[in-house]
Formats: sequence, C-alpha cells, structure tokens
Amino acid sequence: MAPPRPEDVAAARADVELARARLTQADDYYDNTFVRSPVDGVVVKRFMNPGESISYESLYQPIVSVADTTRLMVRAEVDETDIGKVQVGQHAELRCEAFPGQTFSGRVVRISGGLGKKKIQTDNPSEKIDTDILESFIEVDPGTPLRVGLRVDVYVQLARKDNVLIVPRRAVEFSDGTATVHVKTPAGHSPRPVRLGAQDGLNIEVTEGLKDGDVVVY
Repeated sequence: MAPPRPEDVAAARADVELARARLTQADDYYDNTFVRSPVDGVVVKRFMNPGESISYESLYQPIVSVADTTRLMVRAEVDETDIGKVQVGQHAELRCEAFPGQTFSGRVVRISGGLGKKKIQTDNPSEKIDTDILESFIEVDPGTPLRVGLRVDVYVQLARKDNVLIVPRRAVEFSDGTATVHVKTPAGHSPRPVRLGAQDGLNIEVTEGLKDGDVVVY
C-alpha cells in the first residue's frame, strides 16, 4: 500500500524511454530494407536478385533501372549527309516489326550538338558502320503501345506533297544530266525522259513525262 519510491519511478521511466529508442531504431532498420526510386516510373532492368545483400563495397552498384514512361523518347541516328534536313519540331513517324501495319507519331524535340560514332546497327548488309552520325531525339505521342528498349524505324517528314505521281527510285536512270524511265508499250518498252521533283530515298516524284496509268518497267 505504500507509494512507489522515486528511484523505482525513475527506473521505470528510463525503461520506457529505452524501449521507445529501440523501437525507433527498429523502425529505421525496417525502413532501410525498402528501395525507393527518386522518380515515378517503371522498372525496365534488374541488376540484383531478391535476397542479395548490399554492402559498402557494392554501395554504388545499381539495383534496378527505372524509366519514366510518361514521356517516351526515341534516340535516332541521322547520317552526316542528312543532318542539315532535320530540325526541332518536325513531325516524325515510327514503325516497328512488333506492331506490323501500324504507324505511330512523334516530333523532333532535341538534336545533339556534335557528331559522333554510329552505335545502332541494322541487318542491312550494305549499311556503313564507320560513318559519323548526329543523334536526334523524338518524343512519341502519348497513348502508344510502344515499350522501352523497342527498336523502331524513324521517318522524319521533311516536306509533304499530296496527289503527286511517283515511281520507285531504282526505276529512274540518269545519263548526262537527263532522267529516263522505261515505259511499257505494245512492242515492249521504250525510254522516256522525265522531269523529277521531290524524293524520299525510296520513291521519286515525276512532274513531267509520265501520266497516271503509264506502266514503268525496271
């Protein structure tokens, strides 16, 4: 029935404070078991497996790679012969084998300040690998199903012409500054000089010398 002694109360209070300190320390230890990304995004690559420990020796080793997918960017290499044609703000179309028959849109948002060595290799055996390139970055329009790391073909729109007559580039022959195509006739085919316009590397515009319906052989 006697009241507690002051020294007993002080000891009990010390035990409570010690328990609180240990709880705070345990919370800190528990909090350190979580890995938090400084940005919102999606994990696209994992460098360590679940259960592996992180030591001071591996402190600067990456754990995962996180990508911000709210703005999907495509890094495109522009050949040094074409760098004067690409400008910030130009419309671009993207196509890839993962989505056959589909075309996605974007725009050029950044162009690197200097030339560099080619890094992307394609399956084209005639492709030059020792040429200098200029990196340009295309921001893809939101809502596309494209994924980080997917290889795509980029087509930058330099000019647009509607309702024009075109033929394949390889169907045109050049001799002494004159462009000629071979047109199918009842007797076989005959050469016909033409005047050319814009081209995209695959097709070329014919402004004079052909009409719609002519059959070109090559």
